[in-house]
Amino acid sequence: MRRAGSAGKRIQAPSNHRNGTEPPLVAGPDGEPTHFNQRFLDYFGRPFEDFKHGGWGAFVHPDDLPETEKAFSHAIQTGISYQGVLRFRRADGEYRWHQGRGDPLRDRQGNIIQWYGLFVDIDEAKKAEDRLRRSEAYLAEAQRLGHSGVSTYNETTVLYGSEETYRIWGFDPVQGVPSLEAVIQRVHPDDRDRHRAASRRALDEKEGYSIAYRIVLPDGTVKHLESIGQPVFSASGELVEVVAIQIDVTDRKRAEEAYREA
Repeated sequence: MRRAGSAGKRIQAPSNHRNGTEPPLVAGPDGEPTHFNQRFLDYFGRPFEDFKHGGWGAFVHPDDLPETEKAFSHAIQTGISYQGVLRFRRADGEYRWHQGRGDPLRDRQGNIIQWYGLFVDIDEAKKAEDRLRRSEAYLAEAQRLGHSGVSTYNETTVLYGSEETYRIWGFDPVQGVPSLEAVIQRVHPDDRDRHRAASRRALDEKEGYSIAYRIVLPDGTVKHLESIGQPVFSASGELVEVVAIQIDVTDRKRAEEAYREA
């Protein structure tokens, strides 16, 4: 939740009991609520009594409740701060995503005497993050179905390769982005000069290119690819990177060869 945490709106600012600021949530050593501030209660539109003796679970989304109860219980039993992401039901009935944290207050002997809690409404950021994740998943699936991958590179480095690009070229994404030289070495020796020239043209002449070529995987598999490259420029006109699309047309090439030989 990197982005979500930074974009949320607090139900209440974090407590500072030493300075006399009222904390949003206070619970005893066993986790039983002892005090919720008024702003927190107004958010849910219910009196404090409704949250006591486990009643708070009624305000958690049913799909999130088991994991929330498990994490909360673990914090109480171990004395380790609680952190979690869950959906709470607001006063208007809408379930909204929150990021929560609970910290223990200890006496001089190290015994927990209270728990202080804070929940931050991160609904907008969480939903935006989920939409982005779905979009990325749809794009990856579209590339897989279309046997096409996307990569970017500059003068010296391969900057990015999509999941399908790694699959087409036979590189392991766990090992990181391959070097430009490693990519060139997988181009068929008879096509290597043409491929290198097309890639350099996008960098040196700042022009797009379209090229058909073959690659050879470490196991000897030969694939036929068609690639389109387009340079991307900054606002000042400087070349930033080249975006290239590689399409695996091996099946089509084999079908064409079979048709010619029939």
